[in-house]
Amino acid sequence: MASFVAALDVSWKKLGLDRARFMESDQHDCAVPAGFFATVLAYDKDKLPNGPKTLADLFDTQKFPGKRGLYRSPVVSLEWALIADAIKDRDARRC
Repeated sequence: MASFVAALDVSWKKLGLDRARFMESDQHDCAVPAGFFATVLAYDKDKLPNGPKTLADLFDTQKFPGKRGLYRSPVVSLEWALIADAIKDRDARRC
């Protein structure tokens, strides 16, 4: 098995890539990390000139009434709700 893994080791130099520029590249000896995603807070400034600035604002239905569109999975939405409720980032991601 070790020889198989060694045969697949990425030669960053041959690829002309600077390994330090890739997020978490130190964790992957046999791959180049290439997939990332983000979840963003967005709103229409024309309709809401003083829109939400924080995650707490997103969940403040008194200050910002109306519908919200959140990702259907609780993975991000629950984390955002915990952070909005003043749970520290590191504690919200412990699970």
